[in-house]
Amino acid sequence: MDAILDRVKAVVGAGQKLSRLLVAYRRFIERPDRPVAAREKALAGVAAAAAGFPVTEVRIEVEQWLATERTRLAEAREELRFGFGGGLAVALSEMGLGITPRGQLPVVRVGLFSLRVDFDAGAATLYWGPEVEKLAAGIVLAPVSVAKAVRDELALLSKRAIAPARLSGLLHRAYRRWLSVGGHEPGSRAPLVELMAELALMSQPEAFRADPVRRRFVEYPRVQFSHDLYRLRAAATGEMPRLHVATFDSTTSRLKSLWVPDNDQGDGTHYSFVSYPVTGKPAAGLFAPTDREEESKPGTVEG
Repeated sequence: MDAILDRVKAVVGAGQKLSRLLVAYRRFIERPDRPVAAREKALAGVAAAAAGFPVTEVRIEVEQWLATERTRLAEAREELRFGFGGGLAVALSEMGLGITPRGQLPVVRVGLFSLRVDFDAGAATLYWGPEVEKLAAGIVLAPVSVAKAVRDELALLSKRAIAPARLSGLLHRAYRRWLSVGGHEPGSRAPLVELMAELALMSQPEAFRADPVRRRFVEYPRVQFSHDLYRLRAAATGEMPRLHVATFDSTTSRLKSLWVPDNDQGDGTHYSFVSYPVTGKPAAGLFAPTDREEESKPGTVEG
């Protein structure tokens, strides 16, 4: 008697578990826009529960349904793979971002960003520039979700931005301080990353200066500095610095170089140093002419 009760309880328990999983999976059928990878994971749960169910007519029907559903999911995955780029372009357009994705999967350029797509994991990773700085990982692999991630990063860059005219003055002040503290000659090349750190302190609000505690500190990430330099370059306002192109070896070090966009398509250059012309000499613009000559030499600078 006890053995029979135990078996019945086991069957009832397996049936209840299978029932719950099937009800949960039905939501994916009702919402076909949900990620394919999440749907596959849910289906695997149903299959595992069915395997623990006694071999009955019900189990046979479930297994037949599972086979059909797996075929549908395989078709959905292929559809996602071939339609993702077009769907992303539509989503970006509908959000008014004015960005057209370009390139071939699994890596797509999205304006100033790049996107690495993992169809197996059902997720995407968003980077600043050509996979220079990771911004967001585990983004649900759906065009609308990815477009929202791009929109959010653009909004954050805009919110933190230092106006070009103000950045021009702050950067020159940081450079002059570097000259003074280090006893360097005017016109010397200052490490760009060092000036970034100085700039972060100089741009702190009055509240931080009055009480320099962590909660009053306003972050100024390297991605933001990169974007602000790009905007300064486009505005060409104030005292314009010279940015000196990094050697190839320096491009792999976050302490020795900083990637800065050249245009809104995400093309860019790694820079290591910044300088200003000696007073009385005309500025050469944001990109030092000597570095353009160096860039043409194989193996010395990033191409």
